[in-house]
Amino acid sequence: MSWLSLSRVSVALVLAGCVKNEIRVVSTTDNCVSVGLGRLSVAEPDGERLALIGYAELEFRRVPGNGRGVLVAPSARTGTDEQRWYSEKKFAFDLSDPRRLRTAEETEWRKSAVAALHRRPAGDNLDRNGAVAGPELEHGGRMFPRAGKEWASPPALLSPNGRWLALQSYDPKPRQRFAIEVFRGVGGLPNDGNFYAEVYDAGTGLRKARVHASFANVSADTVWSRNGWLTDRHFVAPRTHLYLENFVICEIPEGR
Repeated sequence: MSWLSLSRVSVALVLAGCVKNEIRVVSTTDNCVSVGLGRLSVAEPDGERLALIGYAELEFRRVPGNGRGVLVAPSARTGTDEQRWYSEKKFAFDLSDPRRLRTAEETEWRKSAVAALHRRPAGDNLDRNGAVAGPELEHGGRMFPRAGKEWASPPALLSPNGRWLALQSYDPKPRQRFAIEVFRGVGGLPNDGNFYAEVYDAGTGLRKARVHASFANVSADTVWSRNGWLTDRHFVAPRTHLYLENFVICEIPEGR
């Protein structure tokens, strides 16, 4: 590695230490709530903190015999290793009031089934790469406008029952030329901007929920890559970067 490359690495590390990595909720509709788990990390038996190397995500589980009971905990794996590790502390909540958390017992966690978030892309005008060329996404004969200047990827996620459509878009913020050159030199460019998730009734075109979050010094795709549908009516958007201590959950009303 050349002296210039080493210098770029050193400066990038200094900048990374000075700039806070965060995804912060700016506003939501009343049917969306922020749930705080606290600052948690995931560790292997040898103590390595896996959450710091970008493989962490929130895992949800459904409580047997309780239609509205949910368990949640950060999880992570190393590289291609299929072994998944979890935070020591796990939580339980009821979908009727997700902010009322309680600590989940380990036996309760093991007995509960994994509830993978549904991430089915949608859009009748997607190209072969799954992108939308214009400012509107077509679905079921209706056009849905994005809230931000650019589409996220995927631009829309359809609920399991096909009734609700969650649009994802963002406004990128320009970065200082110096920072761009430094981070490009070490192979990664953090991003700043605003992210929007808007849930529409796919049949009527009426908007039912909205989440607006800002992000700073993070890879933009991590802002929306972990979002998805927990149930037919519950859309989840984890909103932190290195430590997955918070998430937003929106409950879509049953009526039209």
